[in-house]
Amino acid sequence: MSLHVAFIPDGNRRWARAHAMVPWEGHAVGAKGFRPLLRCAIENGVTHLSVWCASRSNLTKRPTQEVKFLYKVLEEYFDSLHDAPEIHEHRVRVTVIGAWEEFQPPSLIASIKRIQDETRKYDDVHLTIFDAYDGITEMTDAVAAIAEAKAKDPSLVVTPDLIKSNLYTADLPPVDLAIRTGGEPHWSGGFMMWDIANSHFHFSEKLWPDFKDEDFVAALNEFKNRERRQGA
Repeated sequence: MSLHVAFIPDGNRRWARAHAMVPWEGHAVGAKGFRPLLRCAIENGVTHLSVWCASRSNLTKRPTQEVKFLYKVLEEYFDSLHDAPEIHEHRVRVTVIGAWEEFQPPSLIASIKRIQDETRKYDDVHLTIFDAYDGITEMTDAVAAIAEAKAKDPSLVVTPDLIKSNLYTADLPPVDLAIRTGGEPHWSGGFMMWDIANSHFHFSEKLWPDFKDEDFVAALNEFKNRERRQGA
């Protein structure tokens, strides 16, 4: 049985300010905490872990110095996955979704392509990283693709399955539990908007660098004890 958890890891910059650091240095601290959470997810039966690491607006509207630092953090993170025991021992397929090839430097693009190629045949656990992504663009692209297909074949019937097949997340199951850290109980940029239609939500008051294994386990246990009525 699959268990799909999606993360919006919010609060890196606020954490850095609270610790008298340059705001974007929080990204580096936050990135270091993600591999332990991946191991925790595997140990607790999560088969699909999705995380939004950067939106399009993060990469186009924030200061150039911060974006360059974020690229460096991302490259170091993807480089660390190549020899990560949890990736290969647990056959974790790493997939990166978004316009990362459009926005990011060649060395980072190469690192992303390498880890995707190395893990392409793995299928036990799926780690999906959303990079230069936003859900509104994903849905717009899906609608455009379906409109083009219908123009070629007017008999085409638009169904939920057809919509899903045209999303970036076509190969992912629906999200069971969506977690946002940072103490702000709202969603952002339409993140996985189709896939969270029937999800449960967990909003943590903790900033992302302070969100640890025990917080993740507590969120999972709370979710497992909820009644899932699916609209019934």
